Parts: sequence; C-alpha cells; structure tokens
Amino acid sequence: MKFDMEYHRSQKYLHVGCEDPHAYLIPYSSEIGATSAKREDSLYFHSLCGEWGFEYFPSITQLCDIECDVTQTIPVPMNWQMLLDRGYDVPQYTNVDYPFPFEPPHVPDENPCGLYSRSFTLTREDFERGNIRLFFEGVDSCFYLYINGSFVAYSQVSHNTSEIDITDYVHIGKNNIRVLVLKWCDGSYLEDQDKYRMSGIFREVYFISYPKTHLEDLFVKTSVSEDYSLAKLNLELLAKGRANANIKLYSPSGDLLESGVCAVDDRGTVEIEIAKPQLWSDECPELYRLCIELNGQHFCQYIGIKDIKIQNNVILINGKKVKARGMNRHDSHPELGATTPMSHMWEDLCIMKRHNINMVRTSHYPNDPRFYEMCDKIGMYVCNEADIEAHGAKRCGNWDYFTDSDEWTESYLDRVTRMFERDKNRACVIMWSLGNENGVGKNQVICADYIRSRDPKALIHSADVSRRLVDSYEQNNPDIIKGLNIDFIDMESRMYPSLEAIKKFHLENKERNKPLFLCEYSHAMGNSPGDLKDYWDLIYENDRFFGGCIWEFTDHSVNIGTKATPKFTYGGDM
Repeated sequence: MKFDMEYHRSQKYLHVGCEDPHAYLIPYSSEIGATSAKREDSLYFHSLCGEWGFEYFPSITQLCDIECDVTQTIPVPMNWQMLLDRGYDVPQYTNVDYPFPFEPPHVPDENPCGLYSRSFTLTREDFERGNIRLFFEGVDSCFYLYINGSFVAYSQVSHNTSEIDITDYVHIGKNNIRVLVLKWCDGSYLEDQDKYRMSGIFREVYFISYPKTHLEDLFVKTSVSEDYSLAKLNLELLAKGRANANIKLYSPSGDLLESGVCAVDDRGTVEIEIAKPQLWSDECPELYRLCIELNGQHFCQYIGIKDIKIQNNVILINGKKVKARGMNRHDSHPELGATTPMSHMWEDLCIMKRHNINMVRTSHYPNDPRFYEMCDKIGMYVCNEADIEAHGAKRCGNWDYFTDSDEWTESYLDRVTRMFERDKNRACVIMWSLGNENGVGKNQVICADYIRSRDPKALIHSADVSRRLVDSYEQNNPDIIKGLNIDFIDMESRMYPSLEAIKKFHLENKERNKPLFLCEYSHAMGNSPGDLKDYWDLIYENDRFFGGCIWEFTDHSVNIGTKATPKFTYGGDM
C-alpha cells in the first residue's frame, strides 16, 4: 500500500477516525476487580506493549509502501532515539528554537519516521462483545494507523490519549497492526517545550473490548456547603445505548453510603448528598469510592471532595490558606526517554512527599492518566498543563503568532479539551494551565471559556498573560496590552522574578488584585539551588502569595553508558 497521506501537513486534520475525548475509565468484570484499579488485571483490557517490529526511515520520502518489510524490533513504549547504537536519529535539546525552519504550518519533507508492526489475537469473547477500542496514550508527534491492510485513523497530540474504534477492521484470531509515526507534523509548532525532542510510541498502547451498550463518560462534580457540613456529588453519565447504571458510593473507610439505579439513555444524572464529608487535601487525601455497573461492566472512580476558591485575593482550599511548595516535572528517563514506568512515577511522588513538596506542575503537557490517580492517593496538588508551547515563535518575531490566530484556534481548543475531559474527575487538579510560553491571544480566552463551561469553579492559569502585564508596567507602555483580554486568568503567575520585582509589581501595587503564583522560580537543572529562604519568608508573610514551583524535579539526561556504569549526558552533549 503506497503511502500518500497528507494529514500531518494540514491543520484541517487533527484527528481522523478517532473518538471524542472523555474521562479515563477502565472496565472490569467485577466490583472487586474495579476497586483494585489495576487495569492489567481486567478481563477487558489487553496490553499491546512489548516488542514490536520496527523500521526507521530518515525521511518520509523514503517510505514507499506501508506493507514494506520490517527488519528490526523496538520496545513499546520507548522513544526510538534512545536506541543509541542503531542510528535512529539523535536526541535533540534545542530549548527555545524550533528544530526546523519556521514556516507554519509546514514541516520539512525530510521528516524522519518509524514504521511499527505487530500482530495481536482477538478472542471470540472479546469480538462478540461488539465494540473494540484501541488506545494510544502518547505518540510523538503524530501517527497513521493501519489494521489488516486498511487505513483506520490519524491522530496528533503527543501527550494525550487517542482512542480509535477498530471493531469494523478486526476479526477473531490473528490481526496485524501497523503504525507509522512521524517526527514532525503541523502540531509540532505547538510542542516547542524545553525538553529533549524525541519521537515514537512513548506511552502505553492497549485495546479494550466493550459491549455495544457501555459507559462512555463520567463527570463527577463535587460541591460543599458554606460550613462544610454537607457535600453533594452530581454524577453525569454518558452511555452508548440505553441501560441501567447501578451505583454505589463508599466512604473513605469503606462503609456503604449510597446505592441505587439510574436509567441512562445517552445521558443520565444522579445527585448524592453526604453529611459531614471527609474532605480531600494534600495532608488528608481522603477518597470516596464510586462504583458503577452498567451492562455487566464495572467501573470504579476514587473521588476526592474539596472546595477551592479565591477569597479576598487569597487561594483557599477547604476554607484554609494554603501554600504551594511545588516542583515542575517532565517525563524523563535516562534509558527510555519520555517513557516513565509506573514505578518511576510513584517513586518521584514519594521523594517529593518525603521532602515536604505538595504540588506538581506537569510541565508542559498532561502526564500519564495514572499519574493523577497516584496524586489523588498520595495527596499532591497538581497544576495540569495543556500540551502547548510556542516559545520559538518569539525568536521568529511574533510570540502571539499561534495564540492569537483564528487558523490555530481548533488546535488549541483540541489540546485543552482533551486534557480537561480526560482528567476532570481528579481531585488533585487544583488549576488548569493553558500551556507554557506561547504568547497571549484569543485562543487562550476560548480555551478558558471551554473549561469554565464545564466547571465554573475551575481556576485558570497562564503565565504568559502576567508576563505581558509586567512588560507593560516596567516599560510604562499601555499599548503592550491594548486590545488584549487579560481578565480570564484567576492568578498572576511569574517565572524567576527577583524579590524586589515581586514586592514592587505584585505585593505593594494596589492595582494588582489576584493571587500570585511562581510557576517557575528557582532553576535547579544542572546545579543545586540556594537562596530559597528569602523567597519563602516573603511567601509566608503574604496571604496573596500562593507559593511556587522549582524548575525542576530532575535533570534531563541520556545515559550513554550502561546501567552498571552509567555516563549521563545533557542537552548540549548530543
């Protein structure tokens, strides 16, 4: 089959043959299984991780046939550049600059790509359930999917889930899957993050078998009374087809609080009241267990009830003043690249908790969906950041090029929508970030409006707006912010300001009337930061000063030695 697709060159095609985004939900065959939350143990979950056939092409122009011979193998998930002895490109660390000429939305014809291939067996039981969905949780930068020789789907957004209904393309027995992954696509202009640029299937791949009538989405909205004596859970359920949903709610200690049946015809709603609720916070991460059975499949969501609001320019969580003692965190592994095993994620969080850290900013993209479940469990606040950065546009003369362009609105909204819909039920998320270092413009406002349409209480973060305000103030030039909508953010956010600048512009300036958050404030990559006491004295002296996140949790490194005798290299070394 000759390859002649052009989706990766066109902004008109972000996803072809893909499902709409929804909450992260894994079905199980029993309530006990769902409660364990180990998806690999589910009867309906089938991992496709492991060794895949692989063929690397330095340029997409060298790929003549999707059905060509595949002569190598590669672990999935993993970035192909991390196979250092194979010549599959090299890890790139360009920080601000784009790794290709700035001609949006075009990317070079000399575009490296990798062709993945493997077979999987579909049992009669899975096939006869009637609905087979294939999930890719992270592919950089885009991919074309073929099953049994037929084109099925295209998707781009490196750090979020792409879901494809493959029911009509598979059969009982052995099936072949081929995935063509390109290093660059038009979406790469929005993925100019300060990290190693690496490619491939770097998060897990799996398929789930559902009955034709199944639970498609769940949105759990929580609220509490003013005196915190009563909480309400409003459940919005979306099903494919008509069915009854059996619902149970358990307290954090395991007591059954509520049970009932809800008829779901496309959408259904249930409201549950909880007297004397146990509230979720970083210090007391109390989780209620919500169990739902629909058409024989069981789902479990661990729900944290919290109240977050801004009062008198101070961020309050459960009515209390809180300080964010945070870290920025990239997905980074010296042998696997952006692939981060579950044990690696959990150890990161345990190290943070041992060092009195209570917040993570997911710089600069959504993490694995299971990371947020871990944060719920361990008690870690999260600033969840969309997969958007266009820092290189600043070097090219117009930092707002993408953010203020109608042509890029759909791309922005797609990335923010996918982040919010997947992670909307996680208690740990206390603010939603509209990306990093991408200028200022109408597309941020549209994205903020979408999140608030789904959750009016959501706190919206964008450091770029605050940066523009500071530029206007310091240069005494109101034209810098003329015509810009700068009211959609809920907090002012800065990177690396001096103590004097914080006092002058934020704390002593009566025109500033929002909480202050330092999304980056101490640069720890490659060295050991100091002088933090002066910052924290100022943070604790001012209720408006919410806190900040150190850059960052770990040095990005590629091990060119062995595990026994490692030799860690850094960006410039490559």
